[in-house]
Amino acid sequence: RQMCIRDSFGAIPTFAYASNQPLRSVVLNPISLYGEEIIFDVFRDSEKVGKHTVNFKSLTDNKTRVRARFELEITFLSIPFYSYLYQSSSVWQAGRLQKLYSSVDDNGERTFVRAVRKDDGLMIVGSKNSVTWPTSLYPTNHWNAGVRDSKHVLNTLTGEVSPVGITKQTEERIQAQGGWVLASRYKYSGSIDTTVWYDQKGRWLKMRFVAKDGSTIDYQCVVCGLNTQSNVQSKRN
Repeated sequence: RQMCIRDSFGAIPTFAYASNQPLRSVVLNPISLYGEEIIFDVFRDSEKVGKHTVNFKSLTDNKTRVRARFELEITFLSIPFYSYLYQSSSVWQAGRLQKLYSSVDDNGERTFVRAVRKDDGLMIVGSKNSVTWPTSLYPTNHWNAGVRDSKHVLNTLTGEVSPVGITKQTEERIQAQGGWVLASRYKYSGSIDTTVWYDQKGRWLKMRFVAKDGSTIDYQCVVCGLNTQSNVQSKRN
């Protein structure tokens, strides 16, 4: 069976502003929150199959460039039979997306998405569709916890503006960056079906979704800005 990544992160979803003021959960300076890089190991049914990285770089005019890369390979008897590569580059200013380009190579099938800020909204062009959206959106890259207040997101896999519901389910202790952390679990519903965990500071710590072949994909944090966090405790059973 072909695995096929579900529309989950885009890495996965979006955000709408009712005005020019960002919501209370918007991440204005991701470098102060995470440092310069986030790294996740990616597992398929408990077997490591890839890695997801996010890099942050300060630019002029209080802008931040964010680059994400997700690479996955499935093998059978040590022979690769499915590969997936997602890459995106975006620029943010004052908590708002200014522009984005993403590309996907899904086992040889290539697609792209471009988005550019226009007035208070976004012009979006993808391989299969284009749309002008009247308000700002969060893309489905998950590092910005402001997405939790969203009703729509920019799906960076398809270029669609996807309606979503994002509901806080519970607080629980999870393993992240070699320790145990108190995190809040959020469940996406609607066009995107995935589960994401954030800590009390709004750091993205974990993600889980089901691929189209029914396998479970888990993101486990290797580096996610927790090295100075007081709520990280030594690893224990």
